[in-house]
Amino acid sequence: MVRMSQTLVLGGNGFIGEPLVKALREAGTNVTAPTQAELDIETEPQKIVEILENHDTLVILTQPSEKGIINVVSALALSKVQHVLYASTVLVYGSSKEPQSENAPLAPASEYGRKKYGEEVALRHSLVPLTIVRLGNVYGGPKNRGIVQKAIEALYKNQLLQTSGEDQVRDFVHVDDVVVAIIALLKLPPNRSRVVNIMTGTGTSIGNMFKML
Repeated sequence: MVRMSQTLVLGGNGFIGEPLVKALREAGTNVTAPTQAELDIETEPQKIVEILENHDTLVILTQPSEKGIINVVSALALSKVQHVLYASTVLVYGSSKEPQSENAPLAPASEYGRKKYGEEVALRHSLVPLTIVRLGNVYGGPKNRGIVQKAIEALYKNQLLQTSGEDQVRDFVHVDDVVVAIIALLKLPPNRSRVVNIMTGTGTSIGNMFKML
């Protein structure tokens, strides 16, 4: 097990990033989590280099940005970062009625999935030890605006919620479980390339999720 000394979290103010940063700090990790106003990875490449100077771990939770990820990869080449953890998505596997393992064929059908996979490839070119976490349908927390949160709010307010695709199956995983998994992975010795799915392994249809709520 290695000690996490100084960690930079890009996207640390999002619905996954905020509880992750809080949990890391509570565990004694020194964390830097700049807001987009403090660091824009698309327009401030030199600033990325400067911030990375004093960090040995980088966590990327940002939305896909081709220009942004190019700037990050370029900055990594000039840094002493020893481990990058990148939050991707299970959408890189495409649609399937069966649970997807890390060895499943990659066939992203959505634009979001294709962009995330593109960033995975770009980060592999950085030659820095990389952990890719492919997330299921993450829910939970006040900042999340996904279908689960919308359904909960509609129930509390006694409002109708219009949706389609009630037969579509998702692997819903709570943000707290995602945070625990990411911290566990950050504690592992860096690996040249590690891919881990973070999900429950159990599919739930949108319609059944409504019924449970």
